[in-house]
Amino acid sequence: MNTGQEMSSGTWLQRFRRGDFVLVDLHMDEKSTKTFVAQVQEVDEQMREVWLKYMTAPGAYYRWPVKDDISWESWSRIQKILQPPNLVVEKSSSRIQMYNFSMK
Repeated sequence: MNTGQEMSSGTWLQRFRRGDFVLVDLHMDEKSTKTFVAQVQEVDEQMREVWLKYMTAPGAYYRWPVKDDISWESWSRIQKILQPPNLVVEKSSSRIQMYNFSMK
C-alpha cells in the first residue's frame, strides 16, 4: 500500500482498505469545509463509500474520543491516505493514548 498518497480531483489512484488512516473533508455549512483525521472501518466498493471512525485533536495530538464518532462518506471526500499514527508515550496515560501523524 502506498500511504501518504493524495487523491486528485476525484481520480482514485488506489482503493481504500480497512484500517487505513485518511484525511477527509466534511462540509460544516454551506460555505465552509473542515478537514478531519479518520480511520477506515469498512469499504463499500459498489457505493464508493467508506465507513469512517474519527479522531479528535485536542491541541497538537490526536486521540480516540470516549464515544465513537462515525459516519459513511463518499470516496470523493477523502483527500489523502496517511501513514499510521505514532504513539506519543510522554503525552499518553493508561486511559488515553495520544498520537501524531506525519502529514508529509
